[in-house]
Amino acid sequence: MIHDPTDRERELRAQLDEAPMIPVDEFRERSRRSFLTGAAGLGAAYLGWQWLQDQPDVDGIPPGAVARHVGVQRGRVANRVRRAICS
Repeated sequence: MIHDPTDRERELRAQLDEAPMIPVDEFRERSRRSFLTGAAGLGAAYLGWQWLQDQPDVDGIPPGAVARHVGVQRGRVANRVRRAICS
């Protein structure tokens, strides 16, 4: 059975044939750089989280609770703004 390409398949094949190609070496370099950038970002986030957790309590309040409180307050403000706009 021979597959007869449709017009859409021909159009896509033509676009692929005309598309610029990235050399394999450049593709590998970009992939490696993206991976290393992601790993560095993940490491920075982990170190930041550890730093936050190592901070002393302020007036008996753990440091994560302050961030959580700020997030709740932002959510309340966002809900009020949304209700005002949608009303």
